Amino acid sequence: MAGRRQHRRGACHRHRPAGAPANISPCAAWAVRHPAPEPAVRPIGKRNVLILQNERDPSTPLRAAKGMKRAMGSDAALITVDAGGHGVLIHPRPSACAIGALESYLTAGELPATDLTCT
Repeated sequence: MAGRRQHRRGACHRHRPAGAPANISPCAAWAVRHPAPEPAVRPIGKRNVLILQNERDPSTPLRAAKGMKRAMGSDAALITVDAGGHGVLIHPRPSACAIGALESYLTAGELPATDLTCT
């Protein structure tokens, strides 16, 4: 099966329609069977996860970050930044609020007491 999928994937990419964007594969909607179920994400009693998310990120939507926060419960802190684009840290005008939360996490292992919304 893996060989067949590889063949199909290769064939799909060789026959990209003229003018199709390079980051959208014509076979992106093909059904794929996962070899194993996805692992369950759940809180384990360690408050050690920082989630940084732009509100208008076209690649990883805010709903995904909120879903991860919901799944991780009190083990995670969600920092939402009022910005667009993919990547909180590489934004042309990075949020001092988000950078401060990240620095506290990386240097002292401290998460904000509550989820934050930064501008």
